[in-house]
Amino acid sequence: MTRLLRRMLFFILRRPVICAAAVLLACCSAVIMAKADFRNDIATMLPDGSQSQRTLRKVNASSMFNKAMLLFTAKEPGAFSSEKFASSLDTLASELSSKSEIVRVDHRLFSSREGLGTRSLVRYAVQLSTPEVLGDPEELPRKVMRELCMIQSIGRTAQLREDPAGISRVVFNKLNRFRKVSGMTTALDSSFIETADHKNLLVLTETMLPVSDPASGKKLVPLFEEAVKKAAFPANVECEVILPHKRAMANESVVKRDVNLAMVMTAVLFCLIMVFFYRRDLRSFLIPAIPVAGSLVSGALLVLIFDAPQLFVVGLGGVVISIAIDYGIHIYSAMNSRYPYRTVAEVLPSLFAGMITSFAAFFMFVFSDMQGVRQLGFYAASSLLFTLFFMLAILPAALAKRNLAPVVQLDRLRSLLPSGRYAVGIFLVAAAAAAASLGFLRFKTDVRQYDMSPESYDLAEAKVAKLFGGNSAIAVFDGRTPDEALQNSAQAAGKEGIFSAAELFPPAEECRKNLGAWRDFDLDGYARKLRAAAKKMNFPDGFFDGFIADIQTARQGDVSVPDLLKHVRQRMLVKGSDGLWYASAIYRESPENSALLSRLDHCTVVSGKHLPKVMAQDIMRSIVPCGAAAVAAVLLITWCFFGKFLSALKAVTPVAAALLLTCGVYSVCGKGVNIPVMAALVILCGLAVDYGVFVLHAIETGREKLIFHSVTLSAVTTLAGGLTVAFARHPMLSDAGITLIIGIIFAWASSVWLLPELVKSGRTKR
Repeated sequence: MTRLLRRMLFFILRRPVICAAAVLLACCSAVIMAKADFRNDIATMLPDGSQSQRTLRKVNASSMFNKAMLLFTAKEPGAFSSEKFASSLDTLASELSSKSEIVRVDHRLFSSREGLGTRSLVRYAVQLSTPEVLGDPEELPRKVMRELCMIQSIGRTAQLREDPAGISRVVFNKLNRFRKVSGMTTALDSSFIETADHKNLLVLTETMLPVSDPASGKKLVPLFEEAVKKAAFPANVECEVILPHKRAMANESVVKRDVNLAMVMTAVLFCLIMVFFYRRDLRSFLIPAIPVAGSLVSGALLVLIFDAPQLFVVGLGGVVISIAIDYGIHIYSAMNSRYPYRTVAEVLPSLFAGMITSFAAFFMFVFSDMQGVRQLGFYAASSLLFTLFFMLAILPAALAKRNLAPVVQLDRLRSLLPSGRYAVGIFLVAAAAAAASLGFLRFKTDVRQYDMSPESYDLAEAKVAKLFGGNSAIAVFDGRTPDEALQNSAQAAGKEGIFSAAELFPPAEECRKNLGAWRDFDLDGYARKLRAAAKKMNFPDGFFDGFIADIQTARQGDVSVPDLLKHVRQRMLVKGSDGLWYASAIYRESPENSALLSRLDHCTVVSGKHLPKVMAQDIMRSIVPCGAAAVAAVLLITWCFFGKFLSALKAVTPVAAALLLTCGVYSVCGKGVNIPVMAALVILCGLAVDYGVFVLHAIETGREKLIFHSVTLSAVTTLAGGLTVAFARHPMLSDAGITLIIGIIFAWASSVWLLPELVKSGRTKR
């Protein structure tokens, strides 16, 4: 392997065209990166085919969840009852409905008072009930007579003729159950969706544009603003657009700001480090510049290979560059020796081993079932590979002339570190304390922590929930047809604390069953008994004939959904952009109800508490095997490089120390370990093992004095890489940066302080 690496090195050094090709490749990659459309989609952080990803896809496909609300507030009483406001509201609804982005606009509970007609409800109730609801035909006239004699029945004679048996109560009972489960409250004396005090009014709109896509929000915001402006509402009414799509826009804005800040900080920090450590040697600026070129090439490949390149992946570019800078630091140190090319050849095996271990740690992510993690693994691994190649092609040629600037000497720093048994003792005490504190380590896996949208969005949505109720959770049942979706949703019908769409809109099979019972029922015989009993009670002839005729018509099965229920049906049964139909079931959120619904076929549970838990579980199940595989790969490659398992264990000492002590810090501080922290810990494995490989190889080849400076400078640059994202607002970046800073300090200390003592003690025993 050493011979092969040396041949490769001198092959590259003898061909300047390779250097020119590397520069040209970096320039072309920069153009591709500049024109790329990077995204910020949390769905890419969910495992492929997982329950949470399937749920999110169904949420995005169904307009049932992609809603926008317009909340109107009356500045003075009676503002919503004026003709001018009603006209403006109709204009707004018409304007929004004309837009292809809007699927439905609900601004009225029913379009006319006919929607409350008793006859239409009686006919529809036949599909929801069986003949038992009629009761005794001889007792029914007595019951109606008693109600007619009551004072509160004045004016209800027509209603009692249309529904003497109270069949319409079947519908109203189900509506009341719907209200009870959903918690929704609206004014009953208005056709609009108003609060009982008539101070607030709600307009609901649905769109096929998913709330998780920032581009959707950019389309909808001006659309709603223009529609509200065109409607020209009276001055005594205020309108607030509550658009959930704004959350995705806000998060994208935060990530873009963080990425831009990270890029600026990367350039400034690395330039300052080069100036401080390499004095005024301008050639030292190639050390950070070459990793930038390598990251540009890997970023361009990311854009070309993946359909939706993620912004947060590029945001970690500063961290990746800080890792790759190590190669340039060691090459510069080698070129600063008496025999530069020979020293570079001697250093190359450890450089290659360090790169391969880091490459393997990142490359394990490529096999993840999470697209975002796959992209991060590919980007980081390929960046390291390209950077080492570019370093060998460019840096030795640029540093070929002698008189390199002297590197800042760090002997004084080294002399301050305790040595011998003191070093080992301190680390043992720290490791024991960290291990004892691991029992207090908390995991913070709730994905809602990554929502960086303003608090005002939460307050606005909470305000609507407080005014109109509707805090219930939702589950959806999918089907290829509306009837199949309703049939599936019937599994949840009638269960305590759950209201299914099938209860108000039964599937065809249940309708046929109910109508069959009505057709088998002797309605003519019932009518004869009813007329005879009515005659005895002196009811006018034909008083109940209209009621019997309505039942006769209804049991033929050609009755449509009453106007009162049409809006409810449109909200609870929708067709998704994926071609499937979705029937909803609302429920009072509880672990028991969520678990019950999760077990039903074709059911997807969507709620503010259940879905984040499922997401966290899916992500944990996916990322832990990747992390374990990365650690195993690092250990295996280190073992192969040194050829001795004991040497490999010594080389991974910085890895073990960094992981254990970093987790100890998180335990003591009470800071939860989340997804970016776990990803950073895996990155730390690839970083820390580099230090172990470099130090152990230097000790074995007699370059122990030189390696301290290189490893220390490598740690400083990596700390700078962590700093570039540590101050980001988005926790996907900041938490990873903070973890790397803590871990690198421990990795550096254990490699230059503890590892040499372990090697010495091993030699003494022999």
